[in-house]
Amino acid sequence: MKAILAFFLGLLLTVHSLVAQKADRTKPPVSEAPRSLMVPKVEQFILKNGVKVYYLQKTGVPHVSITIRSNGGTANDPEDKIGLATATATLMRDGAGNRNALQLSDEIDYLGIMLQSYASADEMSVGLFTPVSRLDAALDLMRDVVLKPRFEAAEWERRQRESLVALAQAHDEARIIASTAFNQLIYGKAHPFARRATESTLKNISIADIQGFYRQTITAANSSFLVVGDVAKETIKAKLDARFGLWKGGTAKKVTISDPAKTIGRTLYLVDKPGAAQTELRFGSAGVRRSTPDYFAITIMNTILGGSFSSRLNQNIRETHGYAYGANSGFSFPRSVGHFIASSAVQTDVTDKAVNEFMKELTNIRNVSDDEMNRARNYEALGYPENFGTVNALAANISEKITHNLPDNYFNTYVPNILGLTKTQIERAAQQYVDPANMVIVMVGDLSKIRDGIEALSLGPIKVLTKEEVLGAIPVLK
Repeated sequence: MKAILAFFLGLLLTVHSLVAQKADRTKPPVSEAPRSLMVPKVEQFILKNGVKVYYLQKTGVPHVSITIRSNGGTANDPEDKIGLATATATLMRDGAGNRNALQLSDEIDYLGIMLQSYASADEMSVGLFTPVSRLDAALDLMRDVVLKPRFEAAEWERRQRESLVALAQAHDEARIIASTAFNQLIYGKAHPFARRATESTLKNISIADIQGFYRQTITAANSSFLVVGDVAKETIKAKLDARFGLWKGGTAKKVTISDPAKTIGRTLYLVDKPGAAQTELRFGSAGVRRSTPDYFAITIMNTILGGSFSSRLNQNIRETHGYAYGANSGFSFPRSVGHFIASSAVQTDVTDKAVNEFMKELTNIRNVSDDEMNRARNYEALGYPENFGTVNALAANISEKITHNLPDNYFNTYVPNILGLTKTQIERAAQQYVDPANMVIVMVGDLSKIRDGIEALSLGPIKVLTKEEVLGAIPVLK
């Protein structure tokens, strides 16, 4: 009996001991120290035809990322042929060499590679991601897409119909209407960042236009390579020379995109979408160039405002009030001046309340606490090395470095630059780059239900836009 009693007493003491060892959840865990990051210097070499190659060897994972970048993109679309650069990029992968669109797609799938072509405002790109074991076959496909696109009229007719259908569907997409209207109001309707293809500009593009845009843009003199992955420099140089060494011609394009005018005053723009269950919200203004010395302070300020799950905007709109699934903010950094934007999709019946909370947060960000600053700095510093965990992520970061001509030590000094920020620098960035008094506010929702509440906020003059004023007329589909 004594033995049994001793057993149960021991068991109770063990349970008590386990309970006593439970984690203390009254305090947040202490963050680990930010790790140092040592990214090797990006090398450069020249192919025998003079094309520059940016190169970084990353061993450990047997994959290679290769991107061909050519200056010139949607900013070069003629006014009456908006959509030309995108059409050219799309058709480059709709058949090349001796393969039609279906055969090319099948071969890409068979090899287990990714081969894409796309157009941004100032650049045309063809990107390849392949296992090292398939590198030769993948490069053969990439060569044909870049040098021997078929540009068949039947494929353009098919893509043209798809584009017109997508354009018609956009008239029912509040998210697209809101973002398009926001860009038009920040940059102006004629700016490359705001222009959209319409039925007339799409129907005005011929296969001859696409061939001409390709010949002027995808040229050796106008292009460069970026190679990242598990392949030696001498090896990839020989492979690229063998496939692209005879590629010649063209002239280097200089793409200049104008900066948006400074946003003056605060105006609210409403677009009616009867029956909408949610209201799409956009708040913003013209931004700043990527080369600004305030870049790091802007990054931390935005992390606190709307750049993370625990940001003020997300905590307020989602967690405290439950107005939406989330809210965020950010700065765009193209080659020219971009924009600042804060956004969400909130329930229709609380639109005015949500707008009011947005305005509070956009105003109050000019004051941050020591705790917020420390958490935001650690969040950015601890998470930064993850941006280099894969070949594609590393290539994307190097591409950004090339685009903005960032210094060679940029990656390795990023964490110290973030951790060295002061509260004064962060608050000054908020004062300079988030100005609620000079801001465009766009709302797309059911005006019969939200307009009275918005007017009662007295935030500024209200202008009503139609979907057709933003997107153009709905295409006639046959």
